[in-house]
Amino acid sequence: MNFGNTWLVRLNCFFLLVIFGFLIPNTGFAQEQPTSMSFSSTSGFAGNSCYTLTIGNSANMTVDLQYQVNGVQYPDGSLTMDANGQWQHCLTHSDEVGTWSFLAMKNHLSADWVPISPAVTYTTNPPQPTSMTFSPSTVTAGQDTYRLTVGNGAGTTLDLQFAVNGYDTLTSIGWPSLVPVSPGSPDGQVDVPVGLCTVPGTYSFSAARNTLNTEWQPLSATITVNPPAAPTAPSITPSSGGPGGSVVVTVSGSNLCNVSLWTNWPGLSFSNVTSNGTSATATFNISSSASIGSAPVVLSASGGSVGFYFGITGNAAPSITGLSPASAVQGTAANVTITGSYLAGAILSTTWSGLTFSNVNSSPDGTSLTATFNVAAGAAAGNPPIQVSTSAGPTITQLFSILQAPALTREYIYFGGRAIAID
Repeated sequence: MNFGNTWLVRLNCFFLLVIFGFLIPNTGFAQEQPTSMSFSSTSGFAGNSCYTLTIGNSANMTVDLQYQVNGVQYPDGSLTMDANGQWQHCLTHSDEVGTWSFLAMKNHLSADWVPISPAVTYTTNPPQPTSMTFSPSTVTAGQDTYRLTVGNGAGTTLDLQFAVNGYDTLTSIGWPSLVPVSPGSPDGQVDVPVGLCTVPGTYSFSAARNTLNTEWQPLSATITVNPPAAPTAPSITPSSGGPGGSVVVTVSGSNLCNVSLWTNWPGLSFSNVTSNGTSATATFNISSSASIGSAPVVLSASGGSVGFYFGITGNAAPSITGLSPASAVQGTAANVTITGSYLAGAILSTTWSGLTFSNVNSSPDGTSLTATFNVAAGAAAGNPPIQVSTSAGPTITQLFSILQAPALTREYIYFGGRAIAID
């Protein structure tokens, strides 16, 4: 037996096994294994944050990982580390939100897992807004719609901080909710019609956040809301009240937003004023010493001002002394002046078929009232009962007459033996 030759053969076999052990995994030769794991930060926001993962003894190594998300086991993952044993990642808008717990790791070439104890965790928070724009940036209340676009805002609901015309900062919670700008886009948008009673002015937004988070993100965006059109002449119900009491009055019309009322009439004041765009309500407080008559009231709204009269009637029902003109023919309209007392704020009504009233106005001192008497062609002739009412009570007068329209008669004149008819 040649010992020397036998030793040389065994040595060559050993080197072959060593070489193939490096080329073929799991041949029984131990592989380098990762030793530790850490994150440069332990939490971040989807679509906003970046981190560096460092794994000890893993330079240029492909590392397999066992992990859970929110307590649910996920399939094993693999990361290829750089020469420093690090891996960088910036969270995307669609990264799963929650706590990622890493339980074990290994060299991809190895069969053995290295437990991570205690588990290393990273928390992905919901995405935060990165920018905000309005289009258009100037709108009119009750007329326009604007589009709000928010960077990294797809599928989120926001909280907003803003100031109106430079006053104190206000906070809106849980508005608006955004949809993706396009399928798969991380940016969100919403179209918002501007309500009629939106307070006019410049809205300056300074911060926003996903309503699921606590941290505010600073940003800057503005939109200007112009006021709606001026209010139209309103109707008042009731239109009068007596001294020493309070009357809840409903004002009906259009563009009645952010309403306030003012008068210089002695003894009349207002409280509990509310409005919704098409109507306003207010308590008219009438002192016991209030002057009798038609009190001028100025209604101010977002778009401008309009005036109307409110009658302060005293404690007596209206008294009628005359009407002028006192009659009208069927099928005509007459502008009638009613004279008397306690007529401030009075309204007219009748049960007589074919007679209606319009343009009813009383004098400030309550001694006269003007109205258009509309007499239909088919109205019955006679003296209709006309009720003149205030909050102190009604009075009925029959001093007005409806006259029958004259019938045409035919006359004849003769010229040269010919008869010519004249109506």
